[in-house]
Amino acid sequence: MDSTAESSKYSKKDLELKKIRHEVVKFGMSGFDANKKQEAKIALAVSLGAKPPRKPYINYKELMQKRKEEKIQDTADRQQMISKSIMHKTGQKKKKTVNNDVGHFLSPEKGFEEKGNRQEAQEKKETNCLR
Repeated sequence: MDSTAESSKYSKKDLELKKIRHEVVKFGMSGFDANKKQEAKIALAVSLGAKPPRKPYINYKELMQKRKEEKIQDTADRQQMISKSIMHKTGQKKKKTVNNDVGHFLSPEKGFEEKGNRQEAQEKKETNCLR
């Protein structure tokens, strides 16, 4: 029973804070001019969960023409940036990494491994011959 009383106490505080925040936003909107007030009301409604208003209708052919012009402008801007070498990378060489660790000395390479086996085999033969 105590936990429900505490949770209802917290929920009442949360509701009061939400109401206060809503009133502050409304008071702030009262100082705007007509256009700003309308935009603020729409923003408030969207923040409360309403669907945003639709975008204005544009004729399909006009929309395609506008997008085509934007694409041409974008490609022209990119070409200009490349020609000015803003985006263009010059021939930069990669620096070789320096291998300062000793681990590569510990792992036998293929050529050394074969020589080591031959030397071990010869040593075994010599020890067997001496016996």
